[in-house]
Amino acid sequence: MAQVRLELIKDGQAFKIFALVVDEQNALLEFLNDQNEAMPDETAKLMRLLDNAAKSGPPRNEEKCRPLQDGIFEFKTRGGIRVFWFYDRDKLIICTHGFVKKKQKTPPKEIERALKLKKLYENAESEKTKLTARENKHEKSDENLR
Repeated sequence: MAQVRLELIKDGQAFKIFALVVDEQNALLEFLNDQNEAMPDETAKLMRLLDNAAKSGPPRNEEKCRPLQDGIFEFKTRGGIRVFWFYDRDKLIICTHGFVKKKQKTPPKEIERALKLKKLYENAESEKTKLTARENKHEKSDENLR
């Protein structure tokens, strides 16, 4: 099973924004680093968008943020930078990956990738919850032995 963890990107009053790291690969940060060299102005716009989302929530302007499907959303810049994300409990935004949009329509393979990463995260969270519940059950058993 893949190792899944979160890496904090932005910590604001409204939301915490994380990058999803799978098997020690942070696809979002790798993408942003590449784009910072190729498109520094657009990357700066995206980072301001993430700052604002952390401070006051995702924008309601569909030119900057919009829902795609099955709980997947995208942050977007006019220059074509897109970052896929989804909500988790307690005001968390989990970013899966980014890409540069070159055509009118968002490529289905990019949406599928985001959906797979979301499912991977949800499965890892479910396993962690089960593990925590089992550990707590054992702790109570140990207390009864004393």
